[in-house]
Amino acid sequence: HRSITTISRVLSEQLVDILLRNNFYPSFRINKKRKDKLGINHKESYHLYWSKEAKPQHRYLYYKPSGIKYWLLPVAEVQQRYYLGPVYNLTVEDDHSYIATNFAVANCGEGGDIFTFLMKMEGLDFGESLRALAKRANIVLKGTNPLKREKKSRIQEINEISAQFFHKYLLESPASQKALAYLKKRGLDKKTISDFRLGLSPKSKDILVNFLLKRGFLSEEIFEAGVAKRSVNRLEDLFRGRLMIPITNSQGKVVGFTARVLDDSLPKYINSPQTSIYDKSSVLFGFDKAKNSIRTEKEIVIVEGNMDVLACHQTGITNVVASSGTALTERQLDLIKRFTTNIKLAFDLDSAGETATERAIALAYKQGFDTSIIEIPKGKDPADSLKENKEAFKKAIKEAKYVIDYFFEQVFKKYDISNIVDKKRATKELLYLIKKIPDLIERSHYIKKLAQRLNIPEKALFDSLNKIEVPNKQAPQEITRRGQNIYEHLLGLILKYPDHQEFVFKNLEIKEFPKDSQSIYKSLKNWYNEENKFDIDAWLSGLNKEASRKTKFLLLQADFYFEEFGDETIFEEVYFCVGRIRELKIKKEKKKLEDKIKEAEKSGDKKKCFKLLKEFQKLAQEER
Repeated sequence: HRSITTISRVLSEQLVDILLRNNFYPSFRINKKRKDKLGINHKESYHLYWSKEAKPQHRYLYYKPSGIKYWLLPVAEVQQRYYLGPVYNLTVEDDHSYIATNFAVANCGEGGDIFTFLMKMEGLDFGESLRALAKRANIVLKGTNPLKREKKSRIQEINEISAQFFHKYLLESPASQKALAYLKKRGLDKKTISDFRLGLSPKSKDILVNFLLKRGFLSEEIFEAGVAKRSVNRLEDLFRGRLMIPITNSQGKVVGFTARVLDDSLPKYINSPQTSIYDKSSVLFGFDKAKNSIRTEKEIVIVEGNMDVLACHQTGITNVVASSGTALTERQLDLIKRFTTNIKLAFDLDSAGETATERAIALAYKQGFDTSIIEIPKGKDPADSLKENKEAFKKAIKEAKYVIDYFFEQVFKKYDISNIVDKKRATKELLYLIKKIPDLIERSHYIKKLAQRLNIPEKALFDSLNKIEVPNKQAPQEITRRGQNIYEHLLGLILKYPDHQEFVFKNLEIKEFPKDSQSIYKSLKNWYNEENKFDIDAWLSGLNKEASRKTKFLLLQADFYFEEFGDETIFEEVYFCVGRIRELKIKKEKKKLEDKIKEAEKSGDKKKCFKLLKEFQKLAQEER
């Protein structure tokens, strides 16, 4: 360790600042004024100590484009005292954060617990943030299957090691010259190759498989990780002689690969199969590197190809991700929604690209996103466009057209409205589009715009609009915790999975449920207390007709949503529901106390006010 002691507070704070700017993380101690055994007086002093080798105490780092760095530090101790009197709020301009001696104080306006913090900063769902924090604190979560968790961890490790293997082979093997020449031709520099861990798979049949076997992985694990295939009683490498692009999840962990040929052979691309850690419908390529910029820019640019993402990030446009050639899905949109509701689409404007754009727009529009279309100048895809004219592409992003305006332009380019047949076709196409607009003011705006362009009375267009029937084709509903009645959702879960009833009954009282669900919950709890084993048929026979009908519906609902999910997912869902119900109860009680405190303050009853404040702070502690 290195250390410095000074009696100057200003100097000590300046030294802390210098050390932090140079990536050293000092500890800071104040030595009080004292007299030693020899009778010598010592002034108050400030002691700093740090180590070059010691790892920093923080886990999460966040960077701004300006180069400013933030990090999350664990809180060692929280002290509390009761206070009655005026409270002053401190507001800091701009980045809303400052350093006070040796810890960060934020005033960003966001609220919530540590789970909420990780969900917002890392784009995780509740289950992912719970597991991340549990792992950090060395806590084993009850209700999870340790064997299943270990298996997933091994599969993730295989993908991670495979990425390292491919990357090293690209950089060091004499056989990589063709791949490096291709990357150079695409305009990618060494930093981009390193940042995205691009690699090359050897042409031999089983070099990766043998490498992984020697590292102690089992054949079955290697196959299930999606990097090998079965061939006549043996395993062979799935990817051979291809440029390897690792696919990472929102936390930056490798979950799969996209592999591209370096010649004219087919298929041009092959992707990792679906595994326990990789589902292409829920992953966006480059999201882990783009999420901070998405939050800062308050918008996301979505392209189709992985190479487009690489080109954009290299140019400094870092809020870009790829749908990797698939149609944009609801799960991908759920991930995006944690960071922004503004989407700009830059899909290839060939016929296939336009179809993909239309699908993506329909889904995003339905979910309440503000969607714009980037018209790619001089080129079929963003990578080509950036290569030709970087500034033109940046301008195209800035001037992206709102989706409805874009389609208006496309329709009027396609049809000659001086021709009555084309005029009718254009009207029909655009009315069908306007019919899908949920906001009545926006719908009225575009009817007026269409009427002016076609020189048709607005009333005639409204009459035609009312005759159009838009088919209500809903995609299969994804599991949404907050989108349904949380109480009924939880009841359905513990009816279908009675092993979790004990956890729920220990944590939730009957009065915490709304009246229309209390009778079912009470009956379930009574049965649990009186019987050793839950028998759904025997229990149902004791319910009245209405309760029995509702219970069967809840069972059906749970069966539909969770039939194919494992124990870990089920427990996460139960855990979330219990936490959410407790949170709702505390919020209601806090609101009641707030009203009582206001009344006590008005009446000048300080004793009652102080008592109520203690109750309020106790609730606030429970909420944490």
